[in-house]
Amino acid sequence: MHNHPVLIVGQGLAGTLLSYRLAQRKKEHKIIDQGVSRNATQAAAGLVNPITGRYFTKSWMFEDLLSSLDPCYENLEKLLKTKFKKNIVIWRALNSIAQENQWALRMSDPLYEGYFSHVGSINKQLPYFKGDLPYVQINHARKVDIRNLMLTYRAYLKNKDQLIEKSFNYKQLHWEKNTWQYQNQRYSAVFFAEGYQAIHNPYFNYLPFKPAKGEALFTKTQVKEDIAIKNHLFLAKETNGTFWSGGGYEWNIDDPKPTPKFKKDYMGKLKAWLKEDFEVMDHKAGIRPCVKDRKPFLGEHPNKKKLYIFNGLGTKGTSLGPYFSNHLLDHIYDNKPLRPEVDILRFS
Repeated sequence: MHNHPVLIVGQGLAGTLLSYRLAQRKKEHKIIDQGVSRNATQAAAGLVNPITGRYFTKSWMFEDLLSSLDPCYENLEKLLKTKFKKNIVIWRALNSIAQENQWALRMSDPLYEGYFSHVGSINKQLPYFKGDLPYVQINHARKVDIRNLMLTYRAYLKNKDQLIEKSFNYKQLHWEKNTWQYQNQRYSAVFFAEGYQAIHNPYFNYLPFKPAKGEALFTKTQVKEDIAIKNHLFLAKETNGTFWSGGGYEWNIDDPKPTPKFKKDYMGKLKAWLKEDFEVMDHKAGIRPCVKDRKPFLGEHPNKKKLYIFNGLGTKGTSLGPYFSNHLLDHIYDNKPLRPEVDILRFS
């Protein structure tokens, strides 16, 4: 590429990780981001869960993702002098005989060896929850405080004069003299990592995005342990001591703000689960850049040189981001092939 900086559009989790990966390769770059308050990380848990769904299925590519995830976030912690990643065990309730049978089936599968370590009542160990359901412990999970990561990285970018705090105007981007021109600056390449806002991107809005709104409550509870636990909903302890609880898929997004209905529903579920009272400290909403086939969008525009996208990380962005940010740059700078299931050419 030419000796001009790279431009990243968007400083959500995708843009943050892409910036870090470019810095690792000593590639000069800038990020333009106005600080959108509705991006997916506002309500995200930052959980990396190796076993998901009603059938206790191992997450796609989990071993490969984990081998990239740990060094990426740990090196970012060193760079930013901030701790935001921790290894955790997830307690998960078995709500039916069918789930107990499915769990037993996984326990006998050698591909799942080491992923489960316990099942039984939690009343003595965690006496905060109603009912006497059996629980299984899921190993190799992680919890990343991605809100803290992004805020700290944003300050880092400002200090290095790499952040342009403005909204991006697509009409001002032009291809001239084999470079991209934007507001009197030449860029060797442009990476779009603007999350769900990509539905307004004239270059990539042909991709089948399916944005989904999620919400989360941040509560103060009587639970003292640093845990993540799931029954019909999740409770996961944040670095500030509050507990995250959230989720949901609202496809018709008329209002991007937190809604009273979600708060009422989730408070009712928490009251039915927790023995003691709790206090809601915060309520947030965010819009995830989900994709119909649940695989990220990576690659160069089919008709526009040096115009790339890194998006569609969806609900598993915390685990997908470290691996695929590096995967995209390996493709661009080292001429390695993209995995077909994430290459945007699958839709061209």
